[in-house]
Amino acid sequence: MKPILSAVVILIASACLAQSALPTIYAESFRKGPTRVTEESFEAKLSPANPTYRERIKDAGGNDRYELTINPQIPEGDNKITGWIVRLRDLRYSIFHNLLM
Repeated sequence: MKPILSAVVILIASACLAQSALPTIYAESFRKGPTRVTEESFEAKLSPANPTYRERIKDAGGNDRYELTINPQIPEGDNKITGWIVRLRDLRYSIFHNLLM
C-alpha cells in the first residue's frame, strides 16, 4: 500500500512542478522612440436604455488619436446584455482596429 501511495504523491508533485515553470516569451513593439502617457479617468453610465459609449481621445498635440468604444454583448435571440465589448482604435493606422487585444 505504501509504494502505491508514494507513487501517487510523486506523480502529483511532478505535475505541480511542471505547471509552475512558465515559458519564456519575447515581444517587440512595432513602435520605436519615447512615448508619453497621461493618466485620465472617465465614467461611462451604461444601461439597457443607453448601452453604448464612444469617445475620441486626443494626443499631446490636441489631435484626435484614438477612439474608445463600449458596446453591449447580447446573445443572438435574446434581449439581455451579458457583457461589454471594449475597443480602442488607433485613428492613424486603420489596421489596428483594437489595441486592447
